[in-house]
Amino acid sequence: MLLPVERIGATCARLRTFAVAFLPHRLRPRGFTTKADAKLPYETDTTVQKHTELYRYDNFKHFTVIKIFGLTQLMFWAYLADFSYRYLKDATPPPIQENASSWTRATRKLTENKYKNGITVMCLALGNLVCVAVILFTLRSVRSVVLMKGGQNAYIQTYSPIRSVRGFQVPLSHLSCMHSRLQKNTYMSLKVKGHWMYYLLDKRGVFPHPKLFDNTVGVKRVL
Repeated sequence: MLLPVERIGATCARLRTFAVAFLPHRLRPRGFTTKADAKLPYETDTTVQKHTELYRYDNFKHFTVIKIFGLTQLMFWAYLADFSYRYLKDATPPPIQENASSWTRATRKLTENKYKNGITVMCLALGNLVCVAVILFTLRSVRSVVLMKGGQNAYIQTYSPIRSVRGFQVPLSHLSCMHSRLQKNTYMSLKVKGHWMYYLLDKRGVFPHPKLFDNTVGVKRVL
């Protein structure tokens, strides 16, 4: 049983703890902690003391094949465009007989100038479309994500159509992950504020620190 003096001391200590708990952290006495300040078992400390890799997907062979495919498609369609422009006859076709086959009618029409130019433009458009699609897919594919020291910024490294990789640093508040790591999707979409396209994280990659990833880069934010 506590004596009156001890009761007064215990009551004062509880009142002090209750009062200081409402003060901002910068105004609290040094060394003062509350239960709310302590990390719960399911919480993750995101203030890392060194650069920490959260995601990696090394597949240079795959993207090399994709880049070669895009280059060959561009050359192939450019050759067809050049062939169509140079070698298709630019002349008025002779009259087509009524009993002529469909193939004969089609080949005669191809000799007209408007069809020849149309085929040339179509071949150039297809070649450039395939090449642009390959470039965008390569630039959107993420190779690695690193949480920088302090836990406030992330370094994102993507594949590049010319060089092997390219990278940039961005604050975590400018990132928004559109899909959960646990969802059954092939890719995770990552939106970066100020970038018009989404970045793709292939789930076949490695997540060395999954909980840290989920609490930093893997958070869906309103940008």
